Amino acid sequence: MKRKGWLVVAGAFLSGFAGFLSYATGRTPSGGELVTASGAEVASPALEPGDEITVVTWNIHYGGGPTLEVGRGQSRAAVVQYLDSIAANIRSWDADIVALQEVDRSAIRSYDMDQLAWLQEATGMPYAIWTPTWDANWIPHPGLNPKKQIGRVLSGQAILSRFPLTKAEHTRLPQPEESGALYNLFYLHRHLTEVTAQLGPDLELRIMNAHLEAFDSQNRIEHAERTIAAISPAGPRTILLGDMNCAPTEAKVRKAFPDEPETDMSLDDTIDRLRGIPGMQEIVPPSVYAASESAWFTFPAHAPNRRLDYIFHSEKLVLASAKVPDMSDPPSDHLPVVSTFRID
Repeated sequence: MKRKGWLVVAGAFLSGFAGFLSYATGRTPSGGELVTASGAEVASPALEPGDEITVVTWNIHYGGGPTLEVGRGQSRAAVVQYLDSIAANIRSWDADIVALQEVDRSAIRSYDMDQLAWLQEATGMPYAIWTPTWDANWIPHPGLNPKKQIGRVLSGQAILSRFPLTKAEHTRLPQPEESGALYNLFYLHRHLTEVTAQLGPDLELRIMNAHLEAFDSQNRIEHAERTIAAISPAGPRTILLGDMNCAPTEAKVRKAFPDEPETDMSLDDTIDRLRGIPGMQEIVPPSVYAASESAWFTFPAHAPNRRLDYIFHSEKLVLASAKVPDMSDPPSDHLPVVSTFRID
């Protein structure tokens, strides 16, 4: 082919690629919404000091089950089965507040199920707040086969509640600069989701759901600093919880995990920074964790070897119990964290 012909082909390729980018790349998610089920105004309980409240954080892996597979690796029946198991567990803990990460509302990989609406109905939790974090026409990953790629996706994080929710705030966290502009066009936009639950006539609970960066340590530390700035001052009844994507500094193993040999958290102090939030404390002190690490491992759920999921609380929420439930057949790639607090 002559030089002019190559230029025509190259021009056509670049034009087509530009067209694909324009169509496929993600939109920057903004805002969010408070979602109230019909009849909810007569369903909410009223608490007072001395009562207890149960709080859960769980990355539900968009109903994709316990494997680390990405893209489209499960049937619609499997997604429904995993979501049903997630809802059944939440009901069994008699949870009052549930923070969820990786919740699809319209995605090819989860068969266009509105998982927020599905879980609200299945758990009987009438109030919710939703924050979109990933909104793209097409994600060309993994591999070159479109039938296996993530494809179109609308996903995010949510908080489910038995109590009315107000004062919603959605804070977008920066994408990792080292990933490059082209990669970030398709990459998700992690967020902090904040809301206030009205536990009783004169009793409010501030809640912040976080899903921090997973693959870039420096970006994750920046997310931790943004979280600290957003939640400070914490106030007497505040909960920070979510998937922080980092093992604590006292963990014996912080790199070269069997499932992710390339992951290295050995110099990452994300959790120490979060533990330093004035007026807040973590449900598992370093000494408790070091004495029995495996009891607090949350990832990967089918063979857990590290802790990524956390709950922090302020002074007027007195810890009554905390656990990572033992699941022989986990419905997600993360295990949940369940805590009960007495309201002081």
